[in-house]
Amino acid sequence: MADVQAKLEGVFRVLESRQKAPKTSAAVTTTPIQPLAPQGMKRPLPSQRPTPKQEVPAQDGLEGGKRRKTTRDPLPKYELNTPIDMIYLQNRDRGIFKDPPKSSVPEHMKNRNRYCQFHKDFGHDTVHCRNLYAQVMLAVHAGKLGQYVKSDEAQPRQDTTKTEKGKQVQASRSGEQTLRIVPTIVGRPELTHDQEENQKCLKRAEGRAKRLKGMGHSINNVVSGEDRTNATPIVFTQQDLTTVRQPHDDSLVIKLQIGSTLVGRVLVDGGSSVDILFLDTFDNMGLDRSALRPTCQPLFAFDSTRVYPLGIITLSICAAERCVGVDFIVVDCQSSFNVIMGRGWIHAMHGVASTLHQVLRCQSKDGTYTIDIMGDQASARKCFSAALKGVDASASAGAAARDE
Repeated sequence: MADVQAKLEGVFRVLESRQKAPKTSAAVTTTPIQPLAPQGMKRPLPSQRPTPKQEVPAQDGLEGGKRRKTTRDPLPKYELNTPIDMIYLQNRDRGIFKDPPKSSVPEHMKNRNRYCQFHKDFGHDTVHCRNLYAQVMLAVHAGKLGQYVKSDEAQPRQDTTKTEKGKQVQASRSGEQTLRIVPTIVGRPELTHDQEENQKCLKRAEGRAKRLKGMGHSINNVVSGEDRTNATPIVFTQQDLTTVRQPHDDSLVIKLQIGSTLVGRVLVDGGSSVDILFLDTFDNMGLDRSALRPTCQPLFAFDSTRVYPLGIITLSICAAERCVGVDFIVVDCQSSFNVIMGRGWIHAMHGVASTLHQVLRCQSKDGTYTIDIMGDQASARKCFSAALKGVDASASAGAAARDE
């Protein structure tokens, strides 16, 4: 018992000495409690935890290490009366347009069926070129191209809708490209006042004829014109093939006197509804571009490709005892032909074209005999070869002129 009591007294003395000792403050370190990681995810180790971001000192032109955004003035929008590719073709020599930036699209990714005359590169059409559109709008805003703005719109409009993408395919090419000749060209030049009046008179005459026939009258001649009842028929025989090199699949290429110029390499194309005069031929004939009448009527090929002409000019064609005024559509395209004569001119000549017999056979004015406009097979084959090889049209036309 004495030993137990001695031990208890020792314990009490130790407790009393601790209570009398002064209290000292100890530094307490606390660690932030990390949230529990979702089930199936491991908590990152201390060495893998992200380090706090360091502030990047601001530099000239930068704010907080980020490039300052530059604000641009909104592009003025005007409603035009002419497509932008036609505006460019008519004004590219005036120094209005700046050279566009080079395309960053790789060559193998560019659409080879679409060509931009402004960039002189493939990938998109001229009429859909954004850089050209912006330059046209800025030029209009600066007062340089005001004639192409619709008369009822003097102020720029708000662009509320995005431009529709690639519904048109521009078939026009720059001087470095060769236009592929397509078998069908569809379009119609705008009618002059006299032509509209003639059509109205014709409709009125047809209406009177129908009313008279309904009353039991016999109508012999409805409209004024040449009597074709006793005209000599247009026929082709085997005799016509004696002067043709056989076998062949050549197109019908002829020579024509257009105005005061004898023009070769004229393609007779019954599938074309218009008569085409290429710009190189137009210039070589010494014609003045100020004589062109403006038009917004596009031309369409058989695959719906669209070409906007530079204008219309009326020239006289004298052949087969006839002089016919023809409205030519002037197009700035490369071609192995100089001119394309459509079915409108063929009908005006009262003729029938035969590629097999290589002749355009026309009736005389009185209808008592026929007159032949012979084809040139050598020129037809040269044109076909030039179109296949992609030879520059102006060079090939010059060579043809020297050969002929």
